[in-house]
Amino acid sequence: MTYGEHEVFTVNETNTGLRAVTSVDGFDDSEYIEQRVDEQKQAEDQMKSYRQSLEQMVMASSTGSITKRLSECLESNADFEEFIYPYWSYLMSESEAMNIPTLNFQKTSYDDQISSLEDQLSELYTGLKNLESENSNADYGSGNMGVSSTRYPAEANEYHYQYRDTQSKISQLENLQELCDSQIQQILDKDDDYREQARTYYKEYVNLKPAV
Repeated sequence: MTYGEHEVFTVNETNTGLRAVTSVDGFDDSEYIEQRVDEQKQAEDQMKSYRQSLEQMVMASSTGSITKRLSECLESNADFEEFIYPYWSYLMSESEAMNIPTLNFQKTSYDDQISSLEDQLSELYTGLKNLESENSNADYGSGNMGVSSTRYPAEANEYHYQYRDTQSKISQLENLQELCDSQIQQILDKDDDYREQARTYYKEYVNLKPAV
């Protein structure tokens, strides 16, 4: 804070007349003291950042079921090593572990939709075959499903349209299922990289602790 061209500092004074110094200016090595304060603050921020990153990591199954949290294993190297060692689980962020069940639920939902659409396909196929048998003018030698739609009435053409549309919807849902599988696998494939990252972060975290 300044007053005119002069820098002004707050003076805190007790009832007995003692004053708290709010600036290190005027003390020997004041620049060194300020530098040390800045370094201390930087070390505290770095340690906090490493701890926050480590606390987000969990061990989970391939289905996203969390078996252990790294936040519970940061107080000793033995606890950390016990956490990081098992290779029958996957190291991931907690948000990724929570996302896996969501992706599996989506896959199940797509399965249900595909099953329903396949039932519709069966019904459409049966309906079209019934229409063929009733249509004395049908050409059974060519076209979709062995029938020429050019000689069919509008009802037959509608069957063909719905059949192709339903097949297209099934294909789209199968692609979405594959996307879910791919996203889950991407999470699981990060395991080795996460373990290496966790070891690096924990080492830095431990080295910074005596400095703060």
